[in-house]
Amino acid sequence: MKNFIEDLKKELSKRNIAPDAIDDIITDHEDMIKEALEDGLSEEDLVKRFGTPENIAETLASEEEIVEQKDNQDEEKEVEKDQTFAYDLDQNEISIQIELTNEDIVIKSSEKAKLIVDIENADNLKDYVVEFHDHTLNITRKKQNKIFSYFTSKAKNTNVVIHVPKDTLIKSLIDKHTNGDLELKQLKTRHISLNLVNGDIEMKDIISEGLKFHIVNGDIELNNIKANTLYSSQVSGDLEITNTVIDGDLEVRTVSGDIELEEVTCDMFEVDSVSGDIDGKEFYPKMIRFKSISGDLDIKNKEKKEIKIIKKSTLSGGINIDL
Repeated sequence: MKNFIEDLKKELSKRNIAPDAIDDIITDHEDMIKEALEDGLSEEDLVKRFGTPENIAETLASEEEIVEQKDNQDEEKEVEKDQTFAYDLDQNEISIQIELTNEDIVIKSSEKAKLIVDIENADNLKDYVVEFHDHTLNITRKKQNKIFSYFTSKAKNTNVVIHVPKDTLIKSLIDKHTNGDLELKQLKTRHISLNLVNGDIEMKDIISEGLKFHIVNGDIELNNIKANTLYSSQVSGDLEITNTVIDGDLEVRTVSGDIELEEVTCDMFEVDSVSGDIDGKEFYPKMIRFKSISGDLDIKNKEKKEIKIIKKSTLSGGINIDL
């Protein structure tokens, strides 16, 4: 992978692409190539899937010119960038499936009777497919080559806002997107599954049976959550949980990032961390499983409730409980 990335960087520089753009392109490509290698591709297969570094750089340089030309045309001619979709509901349960690339997403409770989707500041509204059938809302973006869509996908900051009638239960919420933040507010759900490469997650006033997060790079902030289980996996980024009740297990896996918990209860608190500290204030798990290479777990509580240490494995760091 190293030779492929270095060759790509040289080819991009030859075509006078801005240094900051090159850095972003290289970062994105490293993630995609790492994923491809984990899927079983060999170094030789990378060229077959993504093309040669020279071809990639040439295509990206051409797309940069197209985006610049399009921006100039947009300045001369006003282009419609917003669109609203509204759907009547014949029952109070729906599912939501989202698969996007470079958008900020907000899903929140609404006083309105209709399910409403607002797409705001879109680079091209025709890129988006919004459908509602069989009580499932699907929001996708027309397929793009991940390698060759860098400039077009990053050209604008598009917002997708979903307004859910307040008495509606979301049976399943599945979100997969590459870049962009996600905000959830005042929702009743059964299951939430969120997969982000780059972006932050903010959740407030959520009721759910099960929560599952997978993030490569980004922070997670949870406030006033009630759930049966919560699973969070992060490569880089902090996790903050406040005023939350988890009836079952709270499981956290992180490579690099700190964890803060305040006014939180759960049955089992299971941590698998490479580096980063964990601070709990008024944090009341019944049991703890703690595995860390480097980092401490510190808990400061006013109430003297027993916390059982089921398992502890650490090279550097420890567990400190102050009652």
